[in-house]
Parts: sequence; structure tokens; C-alpha cells
Amino acid sequence: MVACRGLWTQRFWRSLLAELLGSAVLVMLGAGATLTWSAQQPPSPVQVSLCFGLAVAAMAQCLGGVSGANLNPAVTAALLVTRRMPLSRGVAFVAAQSLGATLGAALLLLVTPGDVAGALGATLVSTRLQVSHAVVVEAVVTLQLVLTVCATIDDRRSDLAGSGSLAIGLSVALGHLFALPYTGSSMNPARSLGSAVVSGLWANHWVYWLGPLLGGCLGGPLYHCLLYPDREAKRRLKGGLEAAFHPPAAAAATSRDGHDNAATRSPAANVHWPLAKRPRAASTGGKAAAEDSDCVVLVGGGGGDYDDDGGLGPGGGLGPGRGLGPGSGLGPGDGLGPGGGLGPGGGLGVGPGYDPEKPPQHHHQQHRQQLPLTTMTTEESAKDEGGLLMSA
Repeated sequence: MVACRGLWTQRFWRSLLAELLGSAVLVMLGAGATLTWSAQQPPSPVQVSLCFGLAVAAMAQCLGGVSGANLNPAVTAALLVTRRMPLSRGVAFVAAQSLGATLGAALLLLVTPGDVAGALGATLVSTRLQVSHAVVVEAVVTLQLVLTVCATIDDRRSDLAGSGSLAIGLSVALGHLFALPYTGSSMNPARSLGSAVVSGLWANHWVYWLGPLLGGCLGGPLYHCLLYPDREAKRRLKGGLEAAFHPPAAAAATSRDGHDNAATRSPAANVHWPLAKRPRAASTGGKAAAEDSDCVVLVGGGGGDYDDDGGLGPGGGLGPGRGLGPGSGLGPGDGLGPGGGLGPGGGLGVGPGYDPEKPPQHHHQQHRQQLPLTTMTTEESAKDEGGLLMSA
């Protein structure tokens, strides 16, 4: 249930629509640039590279504030590995990207003459290249893309200037300029899937999933843990590994009465997934905060703070068993209850605590004279703490 938290909000469904639309536009424009309209003038590698790169930059600029404009399962995989996105949301994003890419390829086939459509930009491994080498090529070009994305969305990087969307688009263009002769330069499993579904060309299709996903899963930890160390990212990654390999540790942290104890939870259970980089206003309400946390912003976006087991919910900072609940900081028998600091018999209740007609200093002196601590019995002391001993 925790993994599916926040999936039924309008913002989440808008983000899925954005991923679907962005992937469809990317495949239609990029794959369309690979079609040969004239045997005398085939598309050049520069034309194809720039078309893919500019399409990614444009979609990132348009949709970055809605879904983060992942548009690529490899980028989503990088966010999942570094625990910047819940698994359920990542799976939904990959499904939307794949469906959008297929719709884009189908629309391209619909508007393209039959003698021009050909393979509809399907990515194929060069016959002069070994399949294992093709996996390495796809992994490397995707790795540099993911590193660019991580640097672009890193709030700590004050040395970066200019458009983050354009930087990501140029990274895509760079990968295509190099990898087109080798593998057709996918860098995006969804992009290859769309063309393969419509054209029916599935030769070595697994290469375009294994290579980019491998590059994405390596790129995220490489940036956040080695190249530009981030303590929070390391903590999340360590928590994810502990949760995967030592699940009983998280279960043992639950108290006997069934309530989750934040003080005894395992590090994995205390990990929260920031879903965006945009700082949230302090006055954001519970429902608005839940809706706002659905966006995973890659280019100039923001973050999530309040959720279950977190800051202001049950088992969190100010819920039952925590800051302001019974048996906790400010409940009966404690800070503000009967027998406590500010209740009857306490600091400001009935009894010797306060007389509004007497100055505080005179009252304290009178109280010390009447009830010296050295002469009070155990029974009198207990009565005084309970607020039953009146001034003589």
C-alpha cells in the first residue's frame, strides 16, 4: 500500500499523460527524420542527431514541470536506483513511455507514404558489430545522457548556467552522432520498442533494453556516490539495499502494540523518496501536498515532504504516539494533562502553583516556608505532585 501511495491523484495522471505525449512526439519526429525520401539525398547523421536532440530539449522544456519529462525508461531507471522515485510510479512511467512511443510510430506510419516508410526508423545492430559490443555502445551513450541529467537537476551545482533542457537535448544529439553507425543509437528502450512494434523488426531488440538500462542504473549511483558525492543519496541507496537484503530488520522495528516506532525503525524504513526538487511552501495543506508530491521533476522541478510514516501523519512527527498524542509529549500525565505541567494540580492548575493576587516572588517565598522540602514526607510529596495539597 505504501508503494502505491499517491497514485490516484490528478497530478499523477497528468504526469502519465505528459510522458505518453512526450514519447509520442519524440518518436514521430525523431524516427521521421531517419526516413529516406530520395535515394539521391538520404538523411545525414547530423540531421538525425539534431532532430532527436532538439525534440528531447523541446519536450523537456514543455513537460518538465508536469512529469519531469523522463521520456526514457533508462532515465526512470536511474531515478529508481537512487531511490528518487517510488517503484510503482516508475513502472507506470515506463508503461506510459512505451505506449506513447508506439502511438508515435503508428501515427508516423499513418502519415507517411508506403514507399517511404520502410523500417520506420527501427534501430538495428550493424552486421559488422558483435551483439555484445552493441550492448556496450548503448550502455556508454546512455551513461553520458544520465550523467548529464543528474548534473542538470542537481541543486548543489551552482556552477551550472544556461538551459538544462538544451543541455540534455545536446547530450542526446551527441550520443546519436557517435552510435548511429553502430546500433542506430537508441539510448531509449521505449523509442526502439515503438518502431519495432509498428514495423515488425525485432532483430536483437533486447540489446536496446539491456544496454540503456545498464547505462541508466550505473549512471545515477556513479554521479551521486562517486563523482559528486551526496550523503542523502548514499543514505537512500544504503537503505534500499538493506531493505532488499535484510527485510526482517524493518519488520522487527514495529512495536508490540502494532504502531510503527520511528526511533527503532531500520534505516531503510526511515528513507523517504523525494519526488521532485521544487521546494514546497510551508502552508501547503495535506491534500495539496499529496497531489504536489506526484511530480518527478527533472528539469527545474521540486520535492515532497509530508506523507504517511513521515512528518505530520500517524507514526510520524505529530501523530498518535509522537509529538502531540496520548502517552507522548503533550498528553494526559505528561506535558499538558492532569498532573502534568499545565493541568489541574500542575504548574498552572489548582493548588499552590499560582496566586494571581500575589507577586510571584512573595508566593514562592511563602510556599517554601510552609512546605520545606526537607520536612515533607513521602505521602505529602506525592499529594503535592498530584495537586491535592492546598496552601495552609
